[in-house]
Parts: sequence; C-alpha cells; structure tokens
Amino acid sequence: MPPFALQSTKRVLNLHLKDAAARALDHGLALEEQALHGVEFAAVLARRRRP
Repeated sequence: MPPFALQSTKRVLNLHLKDAAARALDHGLALEEQALHGVEFAAVLARRRRP
C-alpha cells in the first residue's frame, strides 16, 4: 500500500474515533450531571455527612 494511502486511511479512522469519543464523553457527562442533581445522590450525601 502506498504511504499516502496508509496515512489517509489512518487520518480518516482517527477522525472517526475522535468524533465517537467526543459524543460518548458528552453523553456520559450529561448523564453524570443528571445523577448529581438527583434525589438518590442527595440522599447518599446526606447519609455520609451524618456523624
């Protein structure tokens, strides 16, 4: 395979992986934010703060 073809293929795959990782991270952070503002998390914090 010519070097240019290999480099181009790697570039395309890396762009795809970068995009997929960014979407997954965005989604994960949004879910984490929801969890941190939820009733369950507040209850866990309250239990841990008791002496």
